[in-house]
Amino acid sequence: MDRKTFETLINREIDGLLTPEEAAQLNDWTARNPEAAAQQEALHRIHRAFREMERPQVPEGLAEQIADQVLARPARVHHVSWWRRPRVLGRIAAALLVVVAASFAGQQLTGDKVAEAKPDAQRQQHIEHWVEWGLDRESADRVADVCMRFPDIKSVDAEDRYTGLVLKILKDAGQLPRYLEERGLTLEKAERLIEHAGK
Repeated sequence: MDRKTFETLINREIDGLLTPEEAAQLNDWTARNPEAAAQQEALHRIHRAFREMERPQVPEGLAEQIADQVLARPARVHHVSWWRRPRVLGRIAAALLVVVAASFAGQQLTGDKVAEAKPDAQRQQHIEHWVEWGLDRESADRVADVCMRFPDIKSVDAEDRYTGLVLKILKDAGQLPRYLEERGLTLEKAERLIEHAGK
């Protein structure tokens, strides 16, 4: 059984949606694979813990901020076999926390769709995201170009250049003050990043 099928069956099991055939397939796999059985049990423990925890007050706009980050930059794709990755359960738990926080705010994340989309589709998603945010289509198109130029940021310098280029476009479009207010950034810091991106 591959990773995607295993994760799908576990999720359906947790949601109580498994068919008898799927349940038999999952039980057969976990009976023959102790590591998978341990992961299944751990995920059930995490799910139970989430159900028993007190419903938190999610800060206003949290889901939008998460969605902005997901849509602004495609998720990194790793090609390491999933069962060899260290701290797999920790990563799954972190992902579940993000999904739970977003669901409390009534939003659904689309990170997987962004990561799996072809470059043209990714670019179009960036454009639509920024148009919905309030940019005109031409400015959103420019931001999408920047996003596609920085698909996998691995350094502080690259992060600063990416941010500076986006801020410059927002400034040209007259939307910088709104963006800074929403993100809690100072104009001085934004100007430094814009200047750095222009070098």
